[in-house]
Amino acid sequence: MKIFALKGDTADVKKALKIISERGKTASISLRDGGFHAEFQDIVIDMPPDYSRLVDILAFLGADYAVFDKDYNGVQSLRADDPDLLDKIEDLDAYETVMSLVGKIRENADFERVGAVGTFTGVVREMENDERVLYLEFESYDEVTRKKLGEIENELKKRDGVVDVKIFHKTGKVLAGEDIVHVVVAGSHRKEVFSTLIDSMELVKKIVPIWKKEVLETGERWAHEKEG
Repeated sequence: MKIFALKGDTADVKKALKIISERGKTASISLRDGGFHAEFQDIVIDMPPDYSRLVDILAFLGADYAVFDKDYNGVQSLRADDPDLLDKIEDLDAYETVMSLVGKIRENADFERVGAVGTFTGVVREMENDERVLYLEFESYDEVTRKKLGEIENELKKRDGVVDVKIFHKTGKVLAGEDIVHVVVAGSHRKEVFSTLIDSMELVKKIVPIWKKEVLETGERWAHEKEG
């Protein structure tokens, strides 16, 4: 799911939304009364301003695009009248959930060889060494991160019995209790799937350039400061 805000005149925004909706299932999101109002197909969602929960719900429902009607913290803004708008949308990183990754794996032409699908989800611990965690903040070089995650996926898919591998890692601010990373592995048998799930995260930690800052009730620190 691609997430972005559209800016511009009302007429330009309406025209852009119509074109986007013709390309995929589109959710429209606005801020109302201090919360989110979202419309997707025949579903209306009114909820507190919990961004992570909202986008997880929309991804679970199968939205291809989640479009905010104004700037929102951390969401890429695009001009509705930009002649290259569609190309810029496609260049955005997709937001994934476990279910959306499983759905992509099920579309694999070789899925008929699959006898097991395993998933791993890493979450933000609320307590770390008796200290309460407020949130984690992940920084990365997006282009390099995408490349490295793709290399890990491709390397793991070469293993005997492994049919497909999908990895998604969030960046930016992730609150305590929220998901950080998802891995989905499909294989012929559970043995290959389980071992590949374990190895996938070891490889992510080893070679993907993502930096983690822990923000606690007592202060903040980068992960390497604690490890050192």
